[in-house]
Amino acid sequence: MKARLIVPFLLFLSLLLSCSTVSQNTPSIPATTPPQLRQLPERPEDTVAAINRRYNLVDNQCREIGTNEPRGHYYCSGVLTRGVEDGPFLPWTHSPSVIASGSSSYSWIRRDMPLARLMFKPAGFILRNPVEGAASGLPALDRGLICIYPFDASTGTNLRHKGCALRYESTVLYPQPEAHHRNQAYAWGQCEAMGIRTTQAWMAFWESDPTPNLGMRHQCSWNADSPEGWNSAIYIFNDQRYQHGDAMFTWNELLLDTMKDDGNMLMPYIAAFYYVLDLSPTVLGGLEEARTFQTKLYKNGYWVPILQLNAGAPSLRRYTYHPEDQAIPVPGSLHRAVAQQTRGQ
Repeated sequence: MKARLIVPFLLFLSLLLSCSTVSQNTPSIPATTPPQLRQLPERPEDTVAAINRRYNLVDNQCREIGTNEPRGHYYCSGVLTRGVEDGPFLPWTHSPSVIASGSSSYSWIRRDMPLARLMFKPAGFILRNPVEGAASGLPALDRGLICIYPFDASTGTNLRHKGCALRYESTVLYPQPEAHHRNQAYAWGQCEAMGIRTTQAWMAFWESDPTPNLGMRHQCSWNADSPEGWNSAIYIFNDQRYQHGDAMFTWNELLLDTMKDDGNMLMPYIAAFYYVLDLSPTVLGGLEEARTFQTKLYKNGYWVPILQLNAGAPSLRRYTYHPEDQAIPVPGSLHRAVAQQTRGQ
């Protein structure tokens, strides 16, 4: 009887020791690893290549995929960014003041605009545009942008038409010309509503304000999906007459409708986080903030790379990827794919 009991016990003990050995040799999973990524991320090399490509692509004739309708320059060209400081919140969510105004502020950069005048925060995130999304097979933001200002318009306290209307006049919010694109419910511009349709007319209106700050609050906004409005905004931004005083170190401003966001809307559209490399003494220290942003996004089921933005680098390498900058390494299967491709080169 005892012999018959000893054999099964030895088998059980052997199995137990075997399982223990496997467990000890298996790497522990970091506490920040989410149960499952919500979408398969791009290789970081592909992300940085796509963003540099869009930054350098001067395309002023963006057409909507599927309908061929004209869209604003952001749809296919340039880089749409939001600078944000770290805090006890998720960087892609909306503050109470943003919810009250109904929109959040972004900037748009491209190689044909002075970069040193376009950065305010040391870190932030980049939203994937529709053309980039179609090429990568990833979600992209194709609706919600309302208007564009050539310069910062101090819209945080402007509640008129979600920051896109003149704050100090009871201007009738005329409807925009009929459009048939996917952003037609949001795109609107004060300039078009006032009948201002040329660069010269915009300048005349802006300069009619006598305040010493060159009328930063006296701008009319252009419709976010008006190619003509975008052309004017870029021309105005680059005009030498306005590169002095308060206008010299400012940035353009695009307003994105909050669209009753519950805090999750933008996460699938974030292509990368960025930090600014020694652009000016006021925007240093962005890497640690970018690392915090990346960790917060990863805990919510998404991984995107941190990119370095260097205003002094050649245009084709304005953004770069550095593995040592990442707070969260490239996730498992993607990391293996990168390693395999690297070995094959």
